[in-house]
Amino acid sequence: MRRNLALSKPLRDSVSSDGPKLRLDQNASAALGQALLMNLYESLLSKYNLSCAQVLVTADDMADPLTLAQSRDTITELLHLGAIPIVNENDAVTGRTIPVLDEATNEVVYDNDELACQLAAELRADLVVFLTDMDGLFTRKTPKATPERISLYSPGTPVIAEGMTFDSLTRTHSSFEKRSRSSIQGLEVLVQEAQRVTASGLVRAAVVTSGHHPVALLRVMRGEDVGTLFTAAPAPASKL
Repeated sequence: MRRNLALSKPLRDSVSSDGPKLRLDQNASAALGQALLMNLYESLLSKYNLSCAQVLVTADDMADPLTLAQSRDTITELLHLGAIPIVNENDAVTGRTIPVLDEATNEVVYDNDELACQLAAELRADLVVFLTDMDGLFTRKTPKATPERISLYSPGTPVIAEGMTFDSLTRTHSSFEKRSRSSIQGLEVLVQEAQRVTASGLVRAAVVTSGHHPVALLRVMRGEDVGTLFTAAPAPASKL
């Protein structure tokens, strides 16, 4: 425990807003953070008599059919064993050059949306849920108009990153009060991947909703009207 506390200090200092930031190698920071994060997951899940396992992948892994198949088989076996697979990009060795955060705008420009959808398709998952800082996707309106949440997304619908409306829970987080931290580019990738994975028929549906609701996943699984739903376009009726 003492060693973990010693390691967490430079990580904390590197993101602190007080004073000059300590510049750490991002790959090394990711390797340290992965151990701390998995320790947190294991501690929380153990309260429910559950266990977890870590699976780290990269874009190159997902592009290689053999490695992708091995990832699928490993995750399937973990599920059969009753363990919860925690899948993440292996930032310690990734060859990705796109930064996660644009420090100039404080916007998230990259997430694991594409990798998540690739793996979900390989697993033939029923549902992909994107937990973001938004209650859902919203329509692009004129400056004076109130944006409206898109319950069921249809191709070609323009979406916005600013002007979101949030409930009282989300408003307690000042950084999410007026806008999403997702960049326009990040939103475009999210929408593109949600469309692609559902249109392929390999995943039945996808939902974009807020991860700041404690029971967000339960509400989605209950079929409540939350977030934005993506489904495959219905096949055209055959002509007899």
